[in-house]
Amino acid sequence: MSTKCKKCKAPITGFLAKIAGLAGVKQSTKNPDYCNKCEKDAPQAPAPAEVKKEEPKDLYEAAEEKKEEAPQVETKEPVKEETKEAPKPENKEEDWAEELRAKQEVVLDEKKSSDES
Repeated sequence: MSTKCKKCKAPITGFLAKIAGLAGVKQSTKNPDYCNKCEKDAPQAPAPAEVKKEEPKDLYEAAEEKKEEAPQVETKEPVKEETKEAPKPENKEEDWAEELRAKQEVVLDEKKSSDES
């Protein structure tokens, strides 16, 4: 489908526009709906709307602007139940030594059982 001039109906685009181009008829630079012959009578095409871009704000400032405090909700503290723990011996070195000896015995027992197999 070809586009035609709104005033003189000369083909502006399409196959017939190539033939009209030999006669000097082309699309207007001022208004694409008219040909270059009707250009002086054609109204000016409206200028494209300029889109104003906001400059990006500093992220820190933007975060501070949007920062809102959460509403305070009264909460009841959970009741702590007293648990009875086994009394810990005061000497940590002795506990550590006992745990190490127990682990070593388990490892030695496993080693002996694997050697016997």
